[in-house]
Amino acid sequence: MTNLNYAECETKISQLLSEGKRSWEILNDLKNDYDFFLIQVCCNNLINHLKPKSFETVTNSEEELNIINPDDTLSQQINRNDTHYRKLVMENYNNCCPISNKNIACDVAHIKEFKDCQDNNQKYDPNNGIYLLTSIHRIWDTEKLIYLCPDDLCFKINTVTPNAEEKIINNGYSYIIGVRINQLDNPKSKHYIQSRYDIDFKK
Repeated sequence: MTNLNYAECETKISQLLSEGKRSWEILNDLKNDYDFFLIQVCCNNLINHLKPKSFETVTNSEEELNIINPDDTLSQQINRNDTHYRKLVMENYNNCCPISNKNIACDVAHIKEFKDCQDNNQKYDPNNGIYLLTSIHRIWDTEKLIYLCPDDLCFKINTVTPNAEEKIINNGYSYIIGVRINQLDNPKSKHYIQSRYDIDFKK
């Protein structure tokens, strides 16, 4: 019987993508371990999350690929230069996701989203960042299945999003919920978490 664990499959695909594998190579590598349709869905979701919005406008230099955030507008992507910011955030987390304890297939995620920051001080403040697995970053920023709680510094299920709890449980993401992120226990990070919370829930 093939494995239907979405989170596990997505993590393995993230690792293979980071190694430069193509979609057909990933399908071939995992076809005996996971459901074929599940592999396709995970692979497409990750590729769509990571790719630039315009391949004609954004070049393929290493620096530009490192600063792409799919939630930004194209103009924001072109004008961002957060390589140093990313480096500082990764150092704060010892190059390891604080929830999964893994150091592969990870992204630097803004707490208060780049588009909502008031100035460059907020945009490039390393206290306004978390080093997360790509899959965690996606279900937080894109799918809105979880939110970062300002009271206890952990992710919780976003009950405002329809069927969020069911999706979290069925896709193997329950391990994310309730894990305290100790690196966020400082006044600046708490301020950004509260600001993000207020924006997301229109406080």
